[in-house]
Amino acid sequence: SICEIYLFELIHEMEFMITTDFNEPDYVIEKAGVRLCIEAVTVNPSQHVVDEEEPSTTDEMERLLLDYMPIKYGSPLYSKLQKKYWEKEHVAGHPLLIAIHDFHQKDSMMWSRKALEAYLFGARRTYTFTPESGLCENIDIIEEHRWNEKVIPSNFFSQPNSENISGVIHSNQATIGKFLRMGYLAEFGRQDLDIKFVGQAIYDNNQAHIDFEKNVSSEEYEEFWKDSITIYHNPNALCPLDYNLFPNVAHVFFSEGKFSSIKPQFYPVRGRTYYRVNEI
Repeated sequence: SICEIYLFELIHEMEFMITTDFNEPDYVIEKAGVRLCIEAVTVNPSQHVVDEEEPSTTDEMERLLLDYMPIKYGSPLYSKLQKKYWEKEHVAGHPLLIAIHDFHQKDSMMWSRKALEAYLFGARRTYTFTPESGLCENIDIIEEHRWNEKVIPSNFFSQPNSENISGVIHSNQATIGKFLRMGYLAEFGRQDLDIKFVGQAIYDNNQAHIDFEKNVSSEEYEEFWKDSITIYHNPNALCPLDYNLFPNVAHVFFSEGKFSSIKPQFYPVRGRTYYRVNEI
């Protein structure tokens, strides 16, 4: 439910009109004469097996990002693909997107996004640096993901029927902390709080993750629902999404074996909310 409420706030902020005439998918919205359809889904704890523990080191995180997390993302995305929303009359011929958020562990939304990109496109970015060439991006093509007994094909956007999905929306901020910050800024609830937003962000479309600490209680502080939103565009989509409909969010494209992206000036990669009652 929190994911759908967050999505509602994002849609409102993006100045879409919501059509309430249909029950499925979750949102049928319109702007500038264009209809979009969005279905929300979450990555949840496994029901029949024990999930891997949250990584405590960078090496553990990288190990889980290779195959474990692509499989975790793949399950709910594949399930939504089987719904075939594009066959509904009010959806046919319009861009259809899936919005996904990772709730399978307490903090997994702060580190798992790279695995989603790798699974969607069947390609993984790595970087090398040399004094002669500087920072170079390398692309590794992925055929499948294996974890214990589970094996799934990679490249969601090349799977049968996936051409009907225009893109995938991801956020790492559909959290209680986000709602606390945004509620405070909207003057809901207690105003006698000292709130900090601490994490890492990308600035000006660079690659480096830079530490930040922002005082949410400051009169100059601004925050938006669109912060940390990434839209992955399906290169095979029958109804491509016009990225101009979602300004000031991150857009990721993959074509002819190369990634390209558009990012806002400030893009939070991960963050935590700290708060306390103001001392008088």
